[in-house]
Amino acid sequence: MADTETPEVAQTETESKETVEQDVSPEVAPATENSAPDAENAAPPVVEVPAHVTEAEELFKTLTSATECHSLLRKHLTQAVFDKVKAKKTALGGTLSDCIRSGCENLDSGVGIYASDPEAYKVFADILDPVIKDYHKLPEKKNIHHPSLDFGDVEKHKLEDLDPEGKVVLSTRIRVGRSQEGYGFPPILSLENRKELESKAVEALNGLSDELKGSYHPLTGMDEETQAKLVADHFLFKDDDRFLKAAGGYNDWPTGRGIYFNENKTFLVWVNEEDHLRIISMQKGGDIGAVYKRLVTAVKTLEEKLKFARDDRLGFLTFCPTNLGTTLRASVHIKIPHLAASDKFKPLCDKLNLQARGIHGEHTESEGGVFDISNKRRLGLSEVQAVQEMYNGIREIIKQESELAWRPENVEQMFEHLSKAKNCKSLLKKHLSKDIFDKLKDKKTSHNATLGDCILSGVLNLDSGVGLYAADPESYTEFAPLFDPVIKDYHKLKASDAITHPASDFGDLEKLTLGDLDPEGEMIVSTRIRVGRSHKEFAFPPVLQKEVCVGTSLIRLIISFPVFYLFHNYLSSGS
Repeated sequence: MADTETPEVAQTETESKETVEQDVSPEVAPATENSAPDAENAAPPVVEVPAHVTEAEELFKTLTSATECHSLLRKHLTQAVFDKVKAKKTALGGTLSDCIRSGCENLDSGVGIYASDPEAYKVFADILDPVIKDYHKLPEKKNIHHPSLDFGDVEKHKLEDLDPEGKVVLSTRIRVGRSQEGYGFPPILSLENRKELESKAVEALNGLSDELKGSYHPLTGMDEETQAKLVADHFLFKDDDRFLKAAGGYNDWPTGRGIYFNENKTFLVWVNEEDHLRIISMQKGGDIGAVYKRLVTAVKTLEEKLKFARDDRLGFLTFCPTNLGTTLRASVHIKIPHLAASDKFKPLCDKLNLQARGIHGEHTESEGGVFDISNKRRLGLSEVQAVQEMYNGIREIIKQESELAWRPENVEQMFEHLSKAKNCKSLLKKHLSKDIFDKLKDKKTSHNATLGDCILSGVLNLDSGVGLYAADPESYTEFAPLFDPVIKDYHKLKASDAITHPASDFGDLEKLTLGDLDPEGEMIVSTRIRVGRSHKEFAFPPVLQKEVCVGTSLIRLIISFPVFYLFHNYLSSGS
C-alpha cells in the first residue's frame, strides 16, 4: 500500500526462546520383588505412553493420510517436527493435541492449528512459527518480529468517510482481540477459569463512561428472542462454527459468556467467545475514522484495569494464530455486485491485502453482492498501519465498483470513455478513430441497431481483446468502416486487401481421408467440431427483442408437442 510504511518483520539473528517446556517421557513400570536379578533374563520394561501423546499420534495419522487436505498445518507438520513436539506440555497443561485437534477433524481447514494457551507459542514454536510465517507472509528464514503498540494520533487521523452518500458501504466495524494474562485458551480453560475471566471483564467494563457506558448481558439466562435479534443484527456470536467447536471453543457453552454494549450499540465487547475479549467498535456507513477513535479510547481505558498477554515477538497473543500481533480486524459491509461478478475481485483483494467473506462471518457466502471485507495482515505492522492499509484498500474497491457500475447515457460518452482509457489495448480502441466514430454514430440498421449497441461491451470492459460485437447481420455492412479493420486485424489479413471468403464447401464426406488419429484410444479422450449459425431474419442479442425469443421458443414447443401431430393428422384426414 502506497501510504503504508513497510512493517518490520524480521531480525537476522536467532532469538533465544525462554520457555517452560515439559518433555513428558514414557513412564517405565517399576521392578517387582520377584524380578530376576540376572539382567540377561530380565523382561523388557513395560513402556506406558501418556494419553496426550497417543491422541496426538492418532490425530497426526489422520492428518497425514488425508489426500485432499491443503491446510497450513498439513503443510508444516512433518514427521520430524511432530516427533519433536508431540510429548511436550505447557505449564498450564496445554498439549499438541489441543492445538491441532480442529485441523485434524476438519481436513478442509485453511490453517488448522490453534494455540492451547499463550505459552503454546513458545513450547510448540517448531510448528506454530512456520504456520505463522506462511499465513502472515513473513520471510521464512528470518525471525518473527512485531512492532510496539501504536494506535497513532487519533485526533489527527485523515480517515475521512469513504462513502458519505451511503451508496455502497453499509457499515464499518473494527475490533481487536485480547487475552487476559495468566489464563489458558478455550481448549484447556476450566469452568472456574471461564467464570473468573467473565467476572474480571465485567468489573472492568462497568467502569467505562461517556459514549462507552453500557450494560453486560450474559448468555446464560438470555431468552431466545433477544438472542436471535442480537445475532440477526450482527451483535452477538453463536456456537455454530465447526472449526471452532472442534478446537474446544464452545466448551461449557454458554456459561461464562456474554455481551456488553453501549446505549447506541456502537460499542460491543464479546466475553469468552473465541478469545477472552473481543473489543468492537461499529456503526452504519463508512466513517472509519470515527469507528477507529472509539475503539482506541475503549482499549486504552480497559488496559488500566486488565493485564493482557503480549509477546515481544508476536505482539498480542490470541487463540488463533491468524489474529496475532495487532489482533486488529477493520472491516466494512459493502455492496459491490459489479466488482464481485467480475474476475478482477479476488486478485484485487489479494493485491490490496484484503480478505473478503460473507456478512455472517468466516466460512459464509455473500448475499446479494454484499461482502464483509477486511484487512488481512495483522502481524508485522502497527495498529495504525493496519487500519490505513484497510482504508486505502476499501477506497480502491469503491473506485473499481464505480467504474464497473458506470453506464453511458449516449454513444458520445462511450467514445469519450474509450478514448481516455490509458490501459485499454482492444482492437476496438485501436481502430475506432474520431473520423470513423463521426461517420457511424448516427447510423442505424433495419433492426434499429446502433454503433453504441456494437461497442458497449468493449467500452464497459476496457480489458477486452476485441471489444466489438455485431448487433445484427446488417451491422457488418452498416458499420463496415469499423468492423472491416477489426476483422482484418484479428484474422491476420492485410489492411489493404478486400475481405473475401469462399462459398461453403464441406467436401465429399464419403471420400474424406480423415482417419482415426488414435485408434487405440491411448491419448485422445474425445473429439468435438462445432459451427455457429444465425437466423437470417433475426437480430443478435444486443437488440433481439424478448417477444421474438419467447415467440420462437413457444412455436418450437408447440411443434414438438404430441398433440400437435394428432391435430395435424386429424385435419389432413378430412374428417
